[in-house]
Amino acid sequence: MEQKYLIPKDLRSQIMFGMLTFADIAILLGVAGVGYTVIKYIDMGWIVSTILAIMYMVVGLLLVMKTPDNPDRSRLSVMFTALMNQDTKRYRSIDYNEYTNKTSKETR
Repeated sequence: MEQKYLIPKDLRSQIMFGMLTFADIAILLGVAGVGYTVIKYIDMGWIVSTILAIMYMVVGLLLVMKTPDNPDRSRLSVMFTALMNQDTKRYRSIDYNEYTNKTSKETR
């Protein structure tokens, strides 16, 4: 008899370090690396360098934060999915009222 295993859709394994995952830490380090490189080549004094470093930290944190709409995925993941899965052949408008009506009917 053949055994079949059900594999759940969208299953993710994550290594957690406190509140951040390994991927979140990698994204923060990547943003910090880009920020350091930009600050190194733009020599405008310590005040502008400090402002740029703070800006890069804020951008990195915004990218890894999870939104109330998608509590299990970071903003960067949501943006990447939206950009990669868009249909370039057909225009679709986003009607918020239609979306909320569909989701409320599905949960009943």
